[in-house]
Amino acid sequence: MTAITSIAIYAGLGFFLAGSLWRVLQYSRMPVHLRWEIYPVPGEGAKRADHGGSYFEEKDWWKKPRRSHPLNELKAMLAEILLLRGVWKLNRSLWWVSYPFHVGLYFLITGCAVAAAAAVLVNYEVSPALLLATRAFAWPGLLLTFVGSVGLLLRRVFDKQLRNYTSPSHLFNVGGFALSCGMILAGSTSGAMPPLKTAVCGLLTLQWNLHLPLLLNLGILLGSAMTGYIPYSHMAHFIAKYFTYHSVRWDDAEKSKSMEVQIAECLAYHPTWSAAHYGGDGTKSWAEIATTCPVITERTKQ
Repeated sequence: MTAITSIAIYAGLGFFLAGSLWRVLQYSRMPVHLRWEIYPVPGEGAKRADHGGSYFEEKDWWKKPRRSHPLNELKAMLAEILLLRGVWKLNRSLWWVSYPFHVGLYFLITGCAVAAAAAVLVNYEVSPALLLATRAFAWPGLLLTFVGSVGLLLRRVFDKQLRNYTSPSHLFNVGGFALSCGMILAGSTSGAMPPLKTAVCGLLTLQWNLHLPLLLNLGILLGSAMTGYIPYSHMAHFIAKYFTYHSVRWDDAEKSKSMEVQIAECLAYHPTWSAAHYGGDGTKSWAEIATTCPVITERTKQ
């Protein structure tokens, strides 16, 4: 059983990395977005970002070199990643269960990385410190992820408004994390649990004679499967967010030749949206639709 668990860990990590790379390539090849023109843009710097200004405000802006402020963008990204600032501002009641879930995942990722380092450096003096750090990250990570995923599951089941936007995949995702973390927590406290050093090194170095509690094995198997599944589900928003912010919300670049080529390509598309008022039946291009008056129907009058 433990041999299968060890293989599952590496398989889950492999599927995660391959899926994440596929998502990055997929999003990077998307058509040019429809410009939002939403400010403030963190890259503008503190003076303009405070009031939502833009370099377009300057006289003869096209004659001046444009200054970027990557540090301000980094601050905005860290606030969103580490604090979930957007959820705090827009849906604070959801933040109280979503934040522990995300922080728990951050702790688990760090704990796994430290555990891997401990297995590699097992014969060196730093190994005991690394194993101690593994406990410091893994236990809070498991607890926070379990509490957060159970909270999210309950919110999606019992919150009437959130239930309208809940699909079976949402329940499967948070339920899978809750179940895997619960089994790992229960299995790790079993009397049959070997020392942490033996367990970590045995799992990561594919030692077939390692004996772990059945519940712990099952929890790790499910957790590995969930890890490999993440990029192929809507949980891939952790990748999509980067493109949403940098390529959509914060994109205020001036029009260039390459952008004109992209726009011309998009105008040649033949959209097939179901909204009847704009006439996208698949026969007209975007250029034709954009230069034609919308169709007035009885439904649009309502």
